[in-house]
Amino acid sequence: MASSKMKDAMLFQYFTHLSTFSYDRARELLEKERDCCKGSGSKWQQFLSVLLQLCVAERQYTSLSFLQTRGFLRKEGTLRSVYDSMLVDLDQWEVSEVNSSVEDHVALATCDLIILIKGRLITMEVYEKLTTLETFPSFSSYIEVIKKVKRKDLSCGFMEPWTNVYFLEVGLLLDGLTMCTSLSSWQFYKSLTDLQAITEKLDKWNEIIQTRETRKLSFATSLLRGVSGGQVEPVLYTWFSKFRAALLSKFSLYFYTVLSKQCSGNDMRGWMGKLPSDISNKIAVFSRRFDAANVCLIFNGNNLPGFKGPGYHIQVGKSETTSVTGLDLFPCIFYHPADPSHHWPNIVMIISNKEDELDQDRNICFYDGGMSGGGFTYFIHLVEPRFYIVIFFEGRRTEKDSAIQQFIQETCQTLRLSKIFQSLKSS
Repeated sequence: MASSKMKDAMLFQYFTHLSTFSYDRARELLEKERDCCKGSGSKWQQFLSVLLQLCVAERQYTSLSFLQTRGFLRKEGTLRSVYDSMLVDLDQWEVSEVNSSVEDHVALATCDLIILIKGRLITMEVYEKLTTLETFPSFSSYIEVIKKVKRKDLSCGFMEPWTNVYFLEVGLLLDGLTMCTSLSSWQFYKSLTDLQAITEKLDKWNEIIQTRETRKLSFATSLLRGVSGGQVEPVLYTWFSKFRAALLSKFSLYFYTVLSKQCSGNDMRGWMGKLPSDISNKIAVFSRRFDAANVCLIFNGNNLPGFKGPGYHIQVGKSETTSVTGLDLFPCIFYHPADPSHHWPNIVMIISNKEDELDQDRNICFYDGGMSGGGFTYFIHLVEPRFYIVIFFEGRRTEKDSAIQQFIQETCQTLRLSKIFQSLKSS
């Protein structure tokens, strides 16, 4: 029987393979070790079987296959049953007596695995709920649930490669949903720090994956697989990159006026053009194509505790307070092509009078013939609580204009991140 140090080395290598999504290599390593221990009937042999189950479960987890539907059955049940079965075995070992150094070795790993598998069941449930969000979701309950998955009481050094990646994922999920909350209350500095945390974790995760050993395939195998020896990353990993991209695009639009004050117009447009999804350009294209007088986004800071307006706010003294009143409670966070400040009293009045209808996710169309010329037609829609998209045209426009309705719906879906969360299930 191999020494304790040899087992440590083998397990370290196994969990390193798990951390880089090298599930075939992890399985082969365990099978080789199990063949060497055949007939022993030891707890070590049973432990290797549990690790094989973990390898299968992790492949399903990172592929998000547990979110898929197949007829009347869900794959989630299959994955949950694997994790539950492992917990049953591990719970039995945790309470059993330790009679040898090998069993002590297994008992140490057992405690950590129980904590980590229970954490997996929690995040599985969160991902499932994220695919079926309501129109205006609150992420605070999900954030509190994720915070329960903590890196504490873990003592196995050989599991560190996997636990590092495990908690990178948990941290990314927590930071991503926290940023959603920060954006929904238009907190510039908090949103910026959330975005930085997400970027740092993704960069760290990518660095870990780059250390993965690549296996050279034969020419025939490469043709059959349609690859040249490379490995496609699991859906969960690539989804977080898409999630960050969506958050960055939303951040750039919500704080467009704040960011544009820190650089020239050309620099701002150039930077926005490099985004995975340049929402500002889509708005500009729509405005030119359909001859919109203006497209803007408005934030409603009315009755919001601590609201001080756009940008950074540093309180120098404890007694210092800055109050925002009147139309300043409804700042324009983005506009194209020009500042529509002379329309602001009209727009704020419509929002205030139609608040109940807007809260029902309905388009509001309002014609004001009292404005100069032939008047203006305003289209207003609630993007998410406190955020409104406003489009207005010179003259009369029909309420049922399909192009306008479609543009509003598509813009709202993008800013609500509806598609990015739905993609968890469709990936």
